[in-house]
Amino acid sequence: MADILRIFDRQPLTLRGAGDAEVTKVARARPEKETHLTKRPDRVGPYLVYKMKEFAFDEFSRDYLKKGGFADELSGVPIPLRDEDLEAFKNPEGLKGNIIAENMARVLGIDPRFKYRDAYASYIDRFFGKKAVDNMTRKAKDHADRQDYDEACVYFRAGLALKFDDMPAMYGYARVLRTLYENSGKEDYIGNLKAESLDYFEMTTELYPRFDMAWYYLGYMYLNLGLYMKAKLAWGEYLKNGRIMKDRREIKKRLEQ
Repeated sequence: MADILRIFDRQPLTLRGAGDAEVTKVARARPEKETHLTKRPDRVGPYLVYKMKEFAFDEFSRDYLKKGGFADELSGVPIPLRDEDLEAFKNPEGLKGNIIAENMARVLGIDPRFKYRDAYASYIDRFFGKKAVDNMTRKAKDHADRQDYDEACVYFRAGLALKFDDMPAMYGYARVLRTLYENSGKEDYIGNLKAESLDYFEMTTELYPRFDMAWYYLGYMYLNLGLYMKAKLAWGEYLKNGRIMKDRREIKKRLEQ
């Protein structure tokens, strides 16, 4: 999956001219229960829950909470720690906040409806700010490049748990799911991941209609489902903005068949 995210070499909100106003307008076409990862039925989480075993949970001391100004948001909130974090956590100043924030983000990627989601999101924002989602998608890409697709899936979902309509996270999530189900022989797994991937390719085209590669893969999904007219329409949209000549020739040949 060397080409999984050509998008990462571009600026998400200026790509193909897609802007905030366009996203806001289109996003309202679907209810939050469909567009927000934290509110939609979770088809994929059950296959990632095994990763929660990587964490032990503890709480910050009262002194640390007061010193850091976290008392209101993190009092009584369990903090996710990996084995390598436990020793440093005994002295909170020895465990960097960005490590804790990333652990929290991974928990949200595993379970977007985690009980302490809001507290985690607030803490993540303190350490990563506006770069939080970009950090998650970059991590996801790194794992995808190493063919660690479950972990890539976790990080893309973490990005979506923080910002439901982030285009790199939406597209990357759909692509990774596609790779996962194509390499599985389990019927239920394939069905759930294929449905989720289809949803996210469709939502990416709805929110960012000028992003060519979402249309490209959506067309193939429709083709494989026997939805030939939808595939034709999706590829027609792809050709409006697709700039990679090899891919354009491929799709034009498909449309001539």
